Amino acid sequence: DAVVIFHLMRAVHAKYCSEMRKVDDSFMIPRPRVIYFQHLDEFPEVLSLLHEGVEQFDLDMLAFKEGTSFGDGLKYLVERNIAPGKNGLSFHQRAKNNEPLPLPPPHPLAFILGTRKDDPNAGSQGVYAPSSHYMPPFLRVNPILDWTYGQVWHFLRLFELPYCSLYDNGYTSLGNVKDTLPCPALKKSGDNDEYWPAYMLRDWDMERAGRIKKKKNKDKQPTEGKSEPKTGGAEGDVSKPPDVIMSQTSSTVSLPPDREETKNISTSMSTVFNVVDETAAVSNAEASSIASAQRLSIGQPTVGLIVIGDELLKGMTPDANILAAAKALRANNIPLSRVSIISDDGQEIVDEILRFRKEVDVIITSGGVGPTHYDITIKSV
Repeated sequence: DAVVIFHLMRAVHAKYCSEMRKVDDSFMIPRPRVIYFQHLDEFPEVLSLLHEGVEQFDLDMLAFKEGTSFGDGLKYLVERNIAPGKNGLSFHQRAKNNEPLPLPPPHPLAFILGTRKDDPNAGSQGVYAPSSHYMPPFLRVNPILDWTYGQVWHFLRLFELPYCSLYDNGYTSLGNVKDTLPCPALKKSGDNDEYWPAYMLRDWDMERAGRIKKKKNKDKQPTEGKSEPKTGGAEGDVSKPPDVIMSQTSSTVSLPPDREETKNISTSMSTVFNVVDETAAVSNAEASSIASAQRLSIGQPTVGLIVIGDELLKGMTPDANILAAAKALRANNIPLSRVSIISDDGQEIVDEILRFRKEVDVIITSGGVGPTHYDITIKSV
């Protein structure tokens, strides 16, 4: 569920940024923000997927250390969601006596969640739902509330999205190493311990059959209408923020109009996260400076393929390069966005290359039958 909403969020984020760039070339593109609560008993496979995702998609992740409650972590985020002012910083005005005025109240905050109606904690939530009474005030957004187990797996496999490897080993619902086993409904026949993958589960009501039920402690597990947990720091000190691990790279960067290719600045989570205080984050002004100096490029490069050869246009030979290139690029998660087949004419090749330069990041040229003694592509390039 979390993987599905993450990629749905990426799609919306990309569409929004693309539309904003059409209006304003200097639009600061925010990195997708996600949060994570560390757990002592987390599956190594889950952490592996997390590390890979942060690096591959250049996420602005904020992680809370082990022992930080959901209430504490969410309260920390809600109270610090201040509207950005000049240069992207929280605008803190001063009174006539030069004393700082109190910060304005934080802006409303929303979290995109992977809750589905079949989940135990779904309750009577809608697509938009306020937070529970014992939590700080925020909006819950549940894009896949009406999705079924089967639809989740159809989406993941249709678009070949990465997911935790445990699901290929019979796990259907993940908690932690102490309360999660493979789903018994997926066990293969025989005395071995082999299981079918999660997407082969026929009875979707068995999704949580591998979860070990916990004994409920009424004093520690609040439910709707019952006792509230502490939302402050240690020993109830609300002024002490929880231990936070945050990306030290900028939260926004500028996408240059010509989208020059640069070195991939994504770094593995093990090196990009450090314990910080409230003053350690890089400001948007610094981010803009870094972007201008290093010509940062956001997102994956787009590729255009120019296939050259009169023999193709005359039907004398079939083309195999487009299919091979498309498969190779897709295997590396790089979109092939444009293909053109043109004749062996020097000026036409030049014109096509100049046209492609305005639309894609990388241009590949290819002849229909390979290099020949009369090939003019190199000279045209």
